[in-house]
Amino acid sequence: MEKILYVCTAPGLESYSIGLISAAFSSKVIDLYVCVFLNASDQRTKAQLILDYSIQSATAHKILFLQLPANKVKRILSSGSYLNQVAAFATRNGIRKIHFISQDVILWGYLHKFKNFSLYYTVHDLHPHEVKLSKLQKLKHWYFRIRKDRNLMKTISRLVTNSTHQWEALKERYPNKKVYLHAMPGLITPAIRAGTKTIKELDSVSQYILFFGKIEWYKGLDLLYQAFVSIPELKNIKLVIAGKGDIYFNREPLHEDHIIFINRYIADHEMNDLFGKAAAFVMPYRSATQSAVTSLAYHYGLPVIASGISALKETVKPDKTGFLFPMGDVKAMASQILKIYTEQELYQKIATTVKEGHSFYDPKILQQQLEEIYTDK
Repeated sequence: MEKILYVCTAPGLESYSIGLISAAFSSKVIDLYVCVFLNASDQRTKAQLILDYSIQSATAHKILFLQLPANKVKRILSSGSYLNQVAAFATRNGIRKIHFISQDVILWGYLHKFKNFSLYYTVHDLHPHEVKLSKLQKLKHWYFRIRKDRNLMKTISRLVTNSTHQWEALKERYPNKKVYLHAMPGLITPAIRAGTKTIKELDSVSQYILFFGKIEWYKGLDLLYQAFVSIPELKNIKLVIAGKGDIYFNREPLHEDHIIFINRYIADHEMNDLFGKAAAFVMPYRSATQSAVTSLAYHYGLPVIASGISALKETVKPDKTGFLFPMGDVKAMASQILKIYTEQELYQKIATTVKEGHSFYDPKILQQQLEEIYTDK
């Protein structure tokens, strides 16, 4: 069996990591080990973490949890010592292949610590998301994240991605590198499956259009909001906007009685309530390189209404798993949203399709792809 060490240095990618780890642990070809970095605020015991990551007790020794400092300066200064622990864990277990599965902000500058290993690096965003930042914020974002990510792409010889159009772009940019593609893991964690907590803002509310996720400009929430406050046909449809982040656009309180803002972090154990009562899921994105959030919608049998950008076209199939509209076209977006309530036969057909399953997030397909990547010479 191929010994592989997965390293996730970004605590925010826990759901992604769990999906990937679960598929790899099921393989009879991959002998998987895992190193996961946690936020300082994470108070879960190791037993709870093992449960949340779907790790069997017999393989608990194969996973290492490292808790990062709360202070950002300390986090940066201690990067080398944390990566020393990763390298030591790999050496101690006779591992020669290490796959950094998150967009990494601490690895660059310490690659020499891994010179005796074969490295893989997952490229999440070949082209950075469009963001609304001040000049100073843009400079910090470039220096601490984009610059490091690009340098890792240039330096590490084996790159991995979850998006077909990004895979093609990487092969074109780096013709002499090994560039691999595997399916996006689904985001359905054990905590989500077992969740029973209700959301008080949604008492007696159902059959709404749902926007879920961290609020960022590139996700086009302002376009969705504009549609619901300006287009009369949407006035009788509930919109739920759930997720933390700054509301970067001007609101119109006199015209948003049918819009519910839940502007906070949504815990895994609240997801059954949030998604289970929705009629459809909406993604009015301006840009995206890849997205796994559609796996949440499909798990709950929800059609997805999305802008027709390349990354979303890969998982949203018109009239089969949802509806597409031209990016930025508010009226076209509204027209597709209305289909959820006016074309019941089509809606039921799509809902049935996504409930019965499809290959987008099939863990068996993901497992096979991972095996092919790590056994490729």
